[in-house]
Amino acid sequence: MNTTLRLLYIILLLTNFQGCDFSSSVSENKPTLNFNVKTIPFSYKGSGMALRCSQGKDVSARGVTLTDITGNSDFGKGQIFSIELSNDPKASLIETVANPEKVSLLTDGKEYVEGCFETDRVFRLRGKGTVMQLRLNKSIVANNCLTITPTTEGKYQLQIDFKFGISRYILTCLQGSISLNNNEFELAPFGSDFYEVAIEETDSTWKEKCEFKRFDTCVAESLTDFSKWMTQMPIVPEKYAKAKTLASYILWSSVLRKGGNIKRPGMLMSKNWMHYIWSWDHCFNAMSCSYHMPQLAYDQFMVMFDHQDDNGQIPDLIGRGRVIKDYLKPPIHGWSFKKLMANIDFTNSQFNHAYDVLQKWTNYWLIHMDTNKNGLPEYTHGNDSGWDNGSEFDVNGEVHQRGHWESANLYAYLIIQMDVLEELALRLNKTEDAENWKKKSDNLLSLMISHNWDGNRFITKNIDTGDVNKNSQSLMAYLPIVLGDKLPSDIRFKLIDQLKNDGYLTKWGLATENPNSELYDDDGYWKGPIWAPSTLIIVDGLKQCGEHELASEVAAKFCDLCLHNGFAENYNALSGEGLRDKSFTWTASVFFILAQEYLQNIDAKQ
Repeated sequence: MNTTLRLLYIILLLTNFQGCDFSSSVSENKPTLNFNVKTIPFSYKGSGMALRCSQGKDVSARGVTLTDITGNSDFGKGQIFSIELSNDPKASLIETVANPEKVSLLTDGKEYVEGCFETDRVFRLRGKGTVMQLRLNKSIVANNCLTITPTTEGKYQLQIDFKFGISRYILTCLQGSISLNNNEFELAPFGSDFYEVAIEETDSTWKEKCEFKRFDTCVAESLTDFSKWMTQMPIVPEKYAKAKTLASYILWSSVLRKGGNIKRPGMLMSKNWMHYIWSWDHCFNAMSCSYHMPQLAYDQFMVMFDHQDDNGQIPDLIGRGRVIKDYLKPPIHGWSFKKLMANIDFTNSQFNHAYDVLQKWTNYWLIHMDTNKNGLPEYTHGNDSGWDNGSEFDVNGEVHQRGHWESANLYAYLIIQMDVLEELALRLNKTEDAENWKKKSDNLLSLMISHNWDGNRFITKNIDTGDVNKNSQSLMAYLPIVLGDKLPSDIRFKLIDQLKNDGYLTKWGLATENPNSELYDDDGYWKGPIWAPSTLIIVDGLKQCGEHELASEVAAKFCDLCLHNGFAENYNALSGEGLRDKSFTWTASVFFILAQEYLQNIDAKQ
């Protein structure tokens, strides 16, 4: 293209988005939040893209990377390209400052590039002065997974054959110039100090936007959307205002619009490493949305049941590109739906659907997971319980073993689920069904106590060997407290006393393995760290037992933990340090639930 035509092309683009201005600002009345993408991805509600930092063993795309998080790639994978600056060839030296509406990339404290989302399908980058490289992920290039097709001047189509599905993107240069050399796009100023590019997620039709908004308009609209979301989050005490903003962002930005195996908008566990939906995590996210976003809450609850088999099984996890059924997750769904019923005015059709999926799910456990037919279903792996490497599942010191475990917490969940089915059956005038669910619930409670209460604690027994891990001091043994006053009083009192006095409750909350245990590990996953789901389940059980003061104490410890150390996958029980994935949705959801349900009087007390 000659110089005259190129100038005309630039003028045409300028009329569409009217240039760039790094001095843009947003209303002071909107929520403010700054974070670093090294720990918290920069994304947008519904988007299949996230800007994050690839670290550790992943050498295919280091530093700040734009990543496909749709579930077409494996855990922590999906990097499309890393962002590098010509005056700083080491991408890892780029620093980031992000807020919900915009991310800034800096070197030596100077901002060179800004990014924002125009829509859930379009990510924008604009730079000033220095040249920017978009370096394509080495692994997708080396494995011949990438097809690049130039279409018109300044526009390229990218098709990436990830492990579990195909993702397609269109790169459009909006200002400046773009070139492709040695698997690297280079953006440079041309005709002004600025350059700008749009990265658009598309499908097999290669449908694309014809017009793009001004960058600053996109920033302002993103902030407006996030601000609206924040107003629909549960109320929290004033002391947790900063944590509320971050938790709101994590939930908002982790939503993925429907597509592929995700049949309705779904909240991923994270847009970091765990960019899938697991079949008990989704329940906690549904609960946190149930206060003011009933449709989204219902969608979160039902998203796994969209894949329920005829025999009642639901998957372990789903992403757009794959569904895994190798393991199960615990049947907390009745317990969760009971919480949803307290906040949502469901239609009769929704009640009918809930009854149908919950009865199939319950019968799956009762019929297909009871190998010795003694009325007590089994977990076949620690993963089935959600406590992957929990000490109750150790076999001769080895974790992650297959087997058959009769576990009291499984029965507690099923008992509650059958109680909820009884309630739903009565609502739906299924009187005979209601009577049957009550009988089954009462019978399972009796069996649980006679088989799994040893006089001092609830146990998990390997029925293949008859073994019980006597060295285990797992918090899992206390999960049946969620049954509340359905448990005999002597059992309730003993569980409560042990939770109060035996060392489980640290400065920061409930350790999943007693710190006094020889099996305790600061970063032992389910052998020590504090987790959101176990905290909420036990807090709810304490409430059902009338232990309101202790329930509020544990709730406050957890919310304080989130205030000081963010919303990590789990936490060091002794130091409070956030561990593993640092941007986890069920942690944010449990924070909201505990603050809403247990800490509303904290401001008055202060």
